[in-house]
Amino acid sequence: MHRVLLINEIILTVAHHVPADKDLSALARVCKSFSNPALDVLWSALGSIVPLLRCLPSDLIKETLHEGGCIASYTLKRPFTAADWTILWKYSWRVTALNGITRVGPDESVESERGIVEERIDPTIFGVLCSPPVSRLFPRLRKLACADVHARDPLAFFRSLLVPSITELSFFNSRVPMDVCTQSLISLLPSICPAVQRFSWLGLPSSPAKWPDVLSAAACHWGRLTHLRCLVLNSSALQHLSLSRFLQELDVTLEGHFPDDLSLGPEAFPVIRTLRLSSPRGKSLAIISTLLRRSRFSPTNLALFADTANDGAIAELIEVISAHCCRSVLRYLELTERNDILPHHPALASMTRLTLLPLFHFTALTHLKISTGHLVALDDQDILKIAGAFEDLQELHINDGYGWGPHSRISLRCLRALLARAPNLKSLAVAIDGEHPLLNIIEYAVPTNEATFRSPHVASGDFSLNLLDSRVTSDNLVNVAAFLSDLFPNVVGFGASPITVPRRDGKQYQRWRYVMAMMNVMSQATPPLSSLFTVDPWFIELLRSSKGYTQCRQLLIKFVAYDKPGLHGLIEHLPHSAPCIEVFALSSHAGMDTHLALACLPEALLRGAPRLRTLALENCTIETWTSFPLPWLNDIDH
Repeated sequence: MHRVLLINEIILTVAHHVPADKDLSALARVCKSFSNPALDVLWSALGSIVPLLRCLPSDLIKETLHEGGCIASYTLKRPFTAADWTILWKYSWRVTALNGITRVGPDESVESERGIVEERIDPTIFGVLCSPPVSRLFPRLRKLACADVHARDPLAFFRSLLVPSITELSFFNSRVPMDVCTQSLISLLPSICPAVQRFSWLGLPSSPAKWPDVLSAAACHWGRLTHLRCLVLNSSALQHLSLSRFLQELDVTLEGHFPDDLSLGPEAFPVIRTLRLSSPRGKSLAIISTLLRRSRFSPTNLALFADTANDGAIAELIEVISAHCCRSVLRYLELTERNDILPHHPALASMTRLTLLPLFHFTALTHLKISTGHLVALDDQDILKIAGAFEDLQELHINDGYGWGPHSRISLRCLRALLARAPNLKSLAVAIDGEHPLLNIIEYAVPTNEATFRSPHVASGDFSLNLLDSRVTSDNLVNVAAFLSDLFPNVVGFGASPITVPRRDGKQYQRWRYVMAMMNVMSQATPPLSSLFTVDPWFIELLRSSKGYTQCRQLLIKFVAYDKPGLHGLIEHLPHSAPCIEVFALSSHAGMDTHLALACLPEALLRGAPRLRTLALENCTIETWTSFPLPWLNDIDH
């Protein structure tokens, strides 16, 4: 081996460039000089403590799988011995980032590859780990994230993990009350972990009187804090942090007794990138407007929240933002009024283009999200002017939490013009009018490229579309689906309020389900078999449309009927609906009665498919065919 590889720093650098954990494990086993560096990298970051438990002897830790192997529980079978601690210490001292205690949900870990998505550790194990024979179980820890530890004393276990080397500290536990013990631990955090630069403390949604003072005092003790996220912060701490030359991200709720005369200085938070402020409970956005208008801010991302909607509050806040935020820096803006009790209350003024007009100065804005209980009174011209005001708009969400109200004034045709104004748009949440006839206004795809059959003005790449509380009539389903699938060929997320909240409007819920199903068929060259059941009314409507399958190259249809299958609509319209079809599979099922006559296909059906190369039929016959009259067929399964 080259002597350069005897230098530990070089070996460690090589190990950091090994992409797979399996390769690192093999490297640690087969080469003595690579063993320790490979183990250091392999164990440097853990998603939970379960990998450490699985290294212990099988007669010490018992793993039990539940729910078909999706849930793994770990219990203690006997007491820990000195030899067991030695095994655990061999790996635990190498850990520098502990991103969780137990894991909930799939990730890229070995446990996920085994099919385990949730881990449950017996509280007894936590109790034992709180008292290791060494001073600290993870002496080199730099990042600690602790969430919902199901221990008898979660704070005791959390306290046992704290070491002076930690620079990133995150705690969340919905079971820990803000009692004297919790407050005492928070007060000690700056002394135990003096090097913290990123701090997050979230817990119970309630905020007792002592929360602001305890968390605020701890936050002010860390002189080089760069990221802070906590439930509540008092005015003194906010004023102190506003002078910080290190703070880049702040996410807090303002204290309930916030003084109206608080001033943060002429240039608050000089290096802030992300600023997320929530008004005190029961207060509107007006209190944030009062705070912001006394200073100037230059955040890249700005998100402001209130749990109460107040007439005029959001319009006032928008004017304050326009006057006191740097217009050339702001990229992301989110304004939210939570008004779950009285959404669209008539006492609240409607949101119009004039409400949003002050934001047009922020030409560099790429993400705009506004959610409020107000009605939305925007028409085609308004939404186009909003899109045209920003040079690189990528996300536009307007009232995605509450919808627009009874009737939207945004036409479908406007969506195509919207994409022309904002060609980089990737996510859109607006309500549209799907109730008026579309035959005279829809600009369907005019294929300029035979391989794609796409219109020139369509959304490029993956797109997220939320149509909120849009309404559609039953006779417009096919046209709406055809228009949307042509305009958004790669929808990765599609939603509408009637779909997510079916009790709100049962008819609209069912209609938008049909639209979703038709879009799924229209936008794919190979529609999934599960999407093509003719028991759904939308399928019959789709067959009658000359636009239903213009994208299709392969079509798989499972026809279900409880009498003799009637394929008249399919035979009449399919050659025109699918001009580019290359693979056609038809499976005819006659319900539970197997004695019904088989479906008969005339030659005319397939003579209208000049590109067909593969034909597969199940429970179907082809009338008058003594020999297959299609010489271009390469594969026939009958």
